[in-house]
Amino acid sequence: MAVVDHRETPLDPCISELAATLRDIGQQCAGLSDAQLNWRPRPGAWSVAQVLEHLVIANESYVIPIQNALGGVGRRTIWQHVPLLPRLYGALLVAAFSPGASVSIQAPELWRPPDGSIDRSVVARLDAQGERLGDLMRRCRDRELTRIIIASPAAPFVVYHLLDAFRIIVAHLRHHAAQVAEIRRAAGFPEA
Repeated sequence: MAVVDHRETPLDPCISELAATLRDIGQQCAGLSDAQLNWRPRPGAWSVAQVLEHLVIANESYVIPIQNALGGVGRRTIWQHVPLLPRLYGALLVAAFSPGASVSIQAPELWRPPDGSIDRSVVARLDAQGERLGDLMRRCRDRELTRIIIASPAAPFVVYHLLDAFRIIVAHLRHHAAQVAEIRRAAGFPEA
């Protein structure tokens, strides 16, 4: 008879929060019309669809660096060798996306969504991508994630360990789930 290990790993809260946040976003977007998905609260602000597209773009940019780091593929940047830097950047970014954070981080150009109308398939694409990220996290449960250092896909001098990379992805997702709720509550949000 196989023995099942039920100990919680540091990744388990990330996996649970990822699933819960994706469910929340799915519920918030269920039944929204194209007009509602693409409505902007003010000029220059993002629509719900743009927020979701931003998440798809940002999350996807992490997949290959994470897979490479897990496989020991690729060259490490000089920044990945600086002691304490990964822990510092990881903690700062997780805190920056936490509820009530006083710091606002503008999305890097490579993570910005297109300016025009975005197809409603973005909701399903984000959900499918979230499932893939959850699978990737589950495959990493037995790894020493604080010993694997990756560079941010947006800025190679920003480095953090893989556990914090997953925490950042989830905190970023949670941050934008709150933004979706805020857009839906904004004055002028279309009724249909």
